[in-house]
Amino acid sequence: MKFMWPNMRWEEDRHSTKRGERIGLSVSNGKIHWNYIPSLKLAFKYDLKSLDEDARKKGWASAGYLEEDSIHYLGKEQLGNVEVLVFEGKQSMLRAPRNSKGPGKGRVYFSGNDGILRKLVTYDHQGNETGSQTFSNIHLDSSISAKDFEFTPPDGTQIMETKGIGFRRKPKD
Repeated sequence: MKFMWPNMRWEEDRHSTKRGERIGLSVSNGKIHWNYIPSLKLAFKYDLKSLDEDARKKGWASAGYLEEDSIHYLGKEQLGNVEVLVFEGKQSMLRAPRNSKGPGKGRVYFSGNDGILRKLVTYDHQGNETGSQTFSNIHLDSSISAKDFEFTPPDGTQIMETKGIGFRRKPKD
């Protein structure tokens, strides 16, 4: 996984399943986000500016992970040998699962020394943990450039393009 500020990401994902290994690729240059599934020759293309504009038109805060006005600082913790600053906030409705009864919470852990995201935990609307990711073996590489976050699907790939967020039901509290 590679990250570059702001909003650039290159992440290769490998999962073992009953049918074998599944490989996926997520790439974002801050303007266009791609999810590519090589085994299906399928790519999903998301125009991030259009998605954010559509979300704002529909009265949703933004396409961000947490609602900006809900974020609060919980304090410091030790995560392995790294001191982290912990923040929590209400999930954006864009990030809440479609079958959810409402947005849950997200908790993020940033290193106090370098500001790098070290852990992410999600909770459902009842406070039950629904997912956790811990990032380790992090290396800072100043040679990475914006060009490293460009992606062009291979020839023969079916492309599904998304510019709007579509309909979302209002959650029940």
